[in-house]
Amino acid sequence: MNGVRRILLIAVGAVALVLVQAGVAAADDQLDELLDRAGQAEYAGNQVVLADWDGETAIEFFEVSSRGSVMLVRQQSGQAVVANGKVISSAASGDVVVPEWSTSVSQDRYTVVDTRSIEFLGRAATAVEVFEGGQRRARLVFDAASGAAVASELFDGDGEPYRVSYLLSFEAIVDEPMTTNSADVDVLLPVDDVDLPVTAGGYARVDAYGFEGEQIQAFYSDGLFSFSVFAIAGRIDAGPLGEATEFEVDRSVYRRMVTAGDVWVYWTAAGTSYVLVGDLPPDHLQDVLSDLPHRQRRGLLSRIWHGLFG
Repeated sequence: MNGVRRILLIAVGAVALVLVQAGVAAADDQLDELLDRAGQAEYAGNQVVLADWDGETAIEFFEVSSRGSVMLVRQQSGQAVVANGKVISSAASGDVVVPEWSTSVSQDRYTVVDTRSIEFLGRAATAVEVFEGGQRRARLVFDAASGAAVASELFDGDGEPYRVSYLLSFEAIVDEPMTTNSADVDVLLPVDDVDLPVTAGGYARVDAYGFEGEQIQAFYSDGLFSFSVFAIAGRIDAGPLGEATEFEVDRSVYRRMVTAGDVWVYWTAAGTSYVLVGDLPPDHLQDVLSDLPHRQRRGLLSRIWHGLFG
């Protein structure tokens, strides 16, 4: 059980920074260039992330240090190292080494429709609006000199912001090495035989890793947002997710926990426990869950029959 908890912990505290550490290629050429440059930026600063998800609100503060494709994230619960938008180690859970990962996925989904020059933290910056069809999905701000993504506002299917993040301070030079405090190391190896769909809700499965027997982490992206799905054989202790908000999608029951940086969803199906962790919009989440393994709730007559005859 401790191994399961440790692997789940490597997703904590960094999903909100995926826009900063984007390792995927967006369909729009301009967005592609901006995200690629942001993924190579070198800087340090303090960041605040606020979320408002269906009435559930959260706020968190982070210290971030970025050197190219690697970022060190610190918060009260510990620190994590992020590479290409994926958490590769966490001082709270032990170091986790990913020896290789895919670095690009192209989805014909997003377009930059507006670009303007602004000032952010007293520095020249570029603000862009990203649309999915006719739906605004993101307002992003990039520091002009370094290319760093310094602010973002993300929108749900109703056009309302569900997550906002921005740097409170910015320093363009980083002098500290990227290290963690843990000597305990786990290695996640890529696997091909994965009982999870290649695509889900318009997201492509970019990578999949195996660990500790029948346990899988699959990483999905659509070029802008991303999430991981952890598939663990048997029923696990859901921890705080066991008492989290209950909701239904296609008559299947899920538990949801909202943090500032991401949403956590827990469910079981066919003897397997699943945990999804990601920064995707609420309406995307419903489409994604519909395509992932799920267990439908029995109707009234089905429950009566099952109670009488098993």
